[in-house]
Amino acid sequence: VLGQSLKLRKVKHFGYEFHYDINNVHKDSPLTQNIPEECSILLPRLKERNCNVMSLPPDQLTVNQYQPGQGIPSHVDTHSAFEDPILSLSLGAPVVMEFKYQEGRNVPVYLPQRSLLIMSGESRYLWSHGISPRKTDIVPTPCGTLTVHNRGIRTSFTFRRVRRGECDCNYYDQCDSYQRNKTLSGRNSESNKIAAELEAHHVLQVS
Repeated sequence: VLGQSLKLRKVKHFGYEFHYDINNVHKDSPLTQNIPEECSILLPRLKERNCNVMSLPPDQLTVNQYQPGQGIPSHVDTHSAFEDPILSLSLGAPVVMEFKYQEGRNVPVYLPQRSLLIMSGESRYLWSHGISPRKTDIVPTPCGTLTVHNRGIRTSFTFRRVRRGECDCNYYDQCDSYQRNKTLSGRNSESNKIAAELEAHHVLQVS
């Protein structure tokens, strides 16, 4: 559970506090501390490399520091909470992040020091991501073999843009907006059915 793992590492929020117990933010309660000005260089650097992944700048930042042996449970960031994409900058020691899909597919992704992970489309909405709590990682080498890396202290900067409205993605199984609207639609249909039956019954009796 995300909330339980929070006790094992240092975390700091900017813009909006990310609540691990609900995997969301309170959109009407922004923090007094905005994203530090030093982080504003991120989008210009991406544009310099023709990587225009964000049309609007992020307004929420979560900074996590991981000690060797610490991790974070596999999860999908709540669809209605944040826009696409989500950016994660890794500083300090490298680590292996695991992406999982419900059909049993598991893809380990090596995140080197000072690398930027961009989660967009399926990797944002469909695949869950997490870091296993262990002290070593098995990583590929340039010559095609595998080697064991001891984990060190890693600090991640996760940049997000808070969503203003419902999510309209096509990944319905993972989308809380779609599931919520589907439930409401089902309730309305059932209410209309009951109302129609009552109306028909009582109108028939009066007639």
